[in-house]
Amino acid sequence: LHLTYAWYCQAQPTAIYAVFNHLLTADGLPVAQVDGWPQGGRMVSTQWQVGEYIEDTYTLEIPRDAPAGPYVLYVGLYNAANNERQPARQEEQRLPNDQLPIPLP
Repeated sequence: LHLTYAWYCQAQPTAIYAVFNHLLTADGLPVAQVDGWPQGGRMVSTQWQVGEYIEDTYTLEIPRDAPAGPYVLYVGLYNAANNERQPARQEEQRLPNDQLPIPLP
């Protein structure tokens, strides 16, 4: 599963954030995950400028023996120093567990 994000910087980050990508079955069982630095560490969050978009890509390897979909991809950011998640919002509403759910077939 190839993922490309366009992060938008609304305020100057004061911490270095990592990205998490967790793929789960509809029942909540883990299938695959990958955490990483934006742009593979070439553009850490403290380098982001207000008003800037940062393109970021990841690949999730789905095991051959994984259960059939549908799946839900959960994505978000967390502070690399203390593992605290960055608040995640959708339409001004804070998302549960500070993660964006993306349903996948």
